[in-house]
Amino acid sequence: MDAEGLHVNIEYLSNCGIILSPEQKAALQISLPILKSDHKLKRVKLWGKVQGIKADYFVAHGVGVDELNDRKAVYSQDCLLWVLLPFATEEMKSNAAKLQGRFTGDPSFINEYKYTRKTGDGDTMQEESVTVEQLDLSIFTLNTIQLD
Repeated sequence: MDAEGLHVNIEYLSNCGIILSPEQKAALQISLPILKSDHKLKRVKLWGKVQGIKADYFVAHGVGVDELNDRKAVYSQDCLLWVLLPFATEEMKSNAAKLQGRFTGDPSFINEYKYTRKTGDGDTMQEESVTVEQLDLSIFTLNTIQLD
């Protein structure tokens, strides 16, 4: 949803089951234009709301003058302070793809996933674990959704 028409179109989100409080609506209407000017973006769109167990994430995407190379993704938990999301690395993608579960709402939360795999000739089993920060999982999930 384009930030410029947000004040008109924000009510349509309720048709999709996304209910925003009046405070969230007001904060988005104020902070997205500021985000656009601070990062010198040509266009900013509210991507969506990722619901977590304890808190939710709001995600926005912006494009600069060079629409192919000047793309930024940001997230916020309060609709006012926006944090730039880095690009997903290959290690981040491989680790996050193994995880299962829900978002907690805490970007610093560490997810741990334990699994067993066969080693060598297949007779021995080895237990391994992967730890991924919730922020990395968010980045991986958003990149996966955008590419699909």
